[in-house]
Amino acid sequence: MRGAGEQGCRGAGVNYRKDDCHDGKVPLYNQRGNCCPFADRWRNSLKVTGFIWFEDIVEKLESKHNVRQQDVREIFGNKPHVRFVEKGHRSGENVYAALGLTDGGRYLIVFFVLKRDGRALILSARNMSRAERRKYEQR
Repeated sequence: MRGAGEQGCRGAGVNYRKDDCHDGKVPLYNQRGNCCPFADRWRNSLKVTGFIWFEDIVEKLESKHNVRQQDVREIFGNKPHVRFVEKGHRSGENVYAALGLTDGGRYLIVFFVLKRDGRALILSARNMSRAERRKYEQR
């Protein structure tokens, strides 16, 4: 597989500038080996070196979605499927979704910003929808 070169990404017959798709450091590949989040947004792994937690987000996760910090850590420890969601507000800090299982077998989706230092800034986490779960199980 090849990564994003100086020309950027090629996918669906369209050339994208590297900055338009992602930061170039974490390439997203489609099944043909082309780098483009619009062609195929799924990755099997993404290196997360730690977590950044905001207190109000932690409280919301627990009260609204019944998701604990430990649940989120377990998702990342169990090799989640990760997909590109959108370009971040800061260059090189994009939003991703990690879909995976907790140690107890709960299907969760975690939305996060991958910071330049490799840490994940957790934005939200919730149970997967039926459609998300079906797609996760097909991978």
